[in-house]
Amino acid sequence: MRAQATRLGLRYERVAAVDGVQDVPRWMRDEFDFNAGLSSGEIGCYASHLKICAEIVEQKIDAAIVLEDDVTLDEDFLECSAKAIERAPDGWDIIHLSTNFKKPAVPIRSLDSIRSLVRYARMPVNSAAYAISASGAAKLLAPGRRNRPFDMEFRYAWTRGLDICGVYPPVARQCGEFISTIRQPSPEDDPAGMLSKKTPRPKWKPGLKTQIHGWFYVQRRLGLNGMSHLLARLAARVKSSTHR
Repeated sequence: MRAQATRLGLRYERVAAVDGVQDVPRWMRDEFDFNAGLSSGEIGCYASHLKICAEIVEQKIDAAIVLEDDVTLDEDFLECSAKAIERAPDGWDIIHLSTNFKKPAVPIRSLDSIRSLVRYARMPVNSAAYAISASGAAKLLAPGRRNRPFDMEFRYAWTRGLDICGVYPPVARQCGEFISTIRQPSPEDDPAGMLSKKTPRPKWKPGLKTQIHGWFYVQRRLGLNGMSHLLARLAARVKSSTHR
């Protein structure tokens, strides 16, 4: 990451990660639900992102880019990310910079000849590289029960009132070459060594009422133009499949 930052001319500050067993700060520790099935790595990852949010608020930073340590950055990463922040809608909180997604997205601003700022029909799960505003940091810091991994807070953005956009195609990609310790149980989690990758994972989906609220939350941000765009894409896909 240091080599990439140097090559691309990024000014950066490395923030030491939080150990999910030993050094979760007291001011956030009581908010974590240690019975929700989160691994110590997931708690540490979440706490590390909150630590960055706290610095953004304390230092009164208008916007910052957060990078985890396993992303590959495109050569135009800095230029495109700056444009995305500059052209984001008023009141934005998060801009995904590394997300690949299955559901369609709606372009809302052009960034260059190939990339656009988009809104999502379904919120993606990813926190490897993102821009965050001061308001986004404050919303994530708001007290509340923390019972799912940090990137799932982006998936269920409406539960914290997050206004989320993204860059597509992305300007960063999460690298799969490294072994992650986030989702694997630590010795403290599993002293007898009984847990494995096949251990069933808990589900963090909100209840039906909350999900219905989330659907309306997303549709309001897409607006009529966004819905028309999605319907046109759906009609084109249907037409294409009928002619095969």
